[in-house]
Amino acid sequence: MGGAVAGGISTLSQIAPQFITDYNLTKAEKEYPELPEGQAINKLIDENKAEMLVPLAGAAIASIPEYIGIRGFNNFMLKNTAGKK
Repeated sequence: MGGAVAGGISTLSQIAPQFITDYNLTKAEKEYPELPEGQAINKLIDENKAEMLVPLAGAAIASIPEYIGIRGFNNFMLKNTAGKK
């Protein structure tokens, strides 16, 4: 179980930063269409409009299939290979 949980957390830690970046970049481009990308994201941050919770929730949901896949693979290996010669 520990390996599967660690794998799920590892997957989340790998995809969450990209979800957060993409979400806030898209938000900045929509809120400040007149500004270049870099200035728009800086303004979003300066005005405390950048978000973490919504993209983090999206990343968590997106990592569920990976977690299930890791756990399922571990269970398969344990059932089909443990103790067999």
